[in-house]
Amino acid sequence: MKLNIALSSICVLVAGNYYATTTEAKIDFKANMRRLRIFKEIKKDIKESKKAWKLLVKVRDGSFLTGIESLDPAVTYDNSFELGEDFEIDYGVEATLHTGENESRKVYATGSTTQAGWGLSTRADLDLMDRSYVDLEFDVDNEGSDLSASVDARVNTDGSSFDVKNIEGSYTRETNLLDQAGTLAFTPQYDVSTGMKNVLLQYESGKTKAELKVSKEEKELKVTHKLPFQNTIGVVLSDKGGQHTEIDYERDLDNGGSLNINIKDNIAAVNWGDGNGWVAKASADVDKTGIHNANVRIGTNLEF
Repeated sequence: MKLNIALSSICVLVAGNYYATTTEAKIDFKANMRRLRIFKEIKKDIKESKKAWKLLVKVRDGSFLTGIESLDPAVTYDNSFELGEDFEIDYGVEATLHTGENESRKVYATGSTTQAGWGLSTRADLDLMDRSYVDLEFDVDNEGSDLSASVDARVNTDGSSFDVKNIEGSYTRETNLLDQAGTLAFTPQYDVSTGMKNVLLQYESGKTKAELKVSKEEKELKVTHKLPFQNTIGVVLSDKGGQHTEIDYERDLDNGGSLNINIKDNIAAVNWGDGNGWVAKASADVDKTGIHNANVRIGTNLEF
C-alpha cells in the first residue's frame, strides 16, 4: 500500500475572501441556496473584522520536501461605499503573490439594493490574467415570500457576445405534513451552456433533510438524519446503480470542530477540522483486493 503525505489548503473563495471548510466529501444539498443572503452574511463578517487588506498564506498541495514551494501567499482587499440611502457598492481584489502555476489576479464589484422587500444584486468578476471577458451574476431575493432567482452570464469585454450560462429559481414554503412542521423548497435549474435541466425538491423537518434531484440523465435522492450526541448519518441513492451510492457520517466536535467520514465510488475519505483553521484529510481507494493509493493531507490558513 502506497501512502502519500502532503500539505494542503482547504478553502472557498467567495467575494474575494477565503473561508475555511472542513471537508470536500460531505453530502452537499443544492436546493434553497440563496446566494444573495449568503453574500449579506459574508459582507457583515468583512465589516465586523474592520480589516480591508488581508495577507493570507495558504499551504497548498505538495510534499513536505517542497518546503517554501508549498506556501501559496495571497493578498485580498475588500471595501464598500454607499450611493444614496438604498444602494451599496462592494468591491475587492484577490491576487496571489507568486507567478507560474496557480497564478491568479481577480477583481470584483457588486451593486446591491433593497426595494419594496426585494433584494437586488449584480456582481461582476474580471480575471486580470485574461481580460477578454467578465463574469456576471444577477440575483433577486424576497425573504418575505421566500422567492429567489439568479442568472449567471459572461460578456466579452469587446462587446462581441453576451452568453447566459445558468438560470435558477427557488420557492420555499412552510409545511405541516403529518402534523410535523417543516419546509419544502422547489428549485428548477437550467444550464444554458449544456442544455441540462434539473429540478430539485428539498424537504426538511426536525432532524431529517431530504433532497430529490430529477433530470433527464439521472434521478438522485439524498437523505440525512441527525442522531443523538451530535452525530449525523446520510445516504445518497441514484437510479444509475449501486456503484453511485454514497454513505456519509459526521460528528460535531468541541470548539467548532468536526469529523466526517464519507464513502463514495469506492473511495473512503476522512476529514477532520479543529474549528480553528487546521484541517486534516485522508483518503484511499477501497475495493475487494484491499486498500490502495492512501493519501494524507494537512493544512491551515494563516491570516494577517
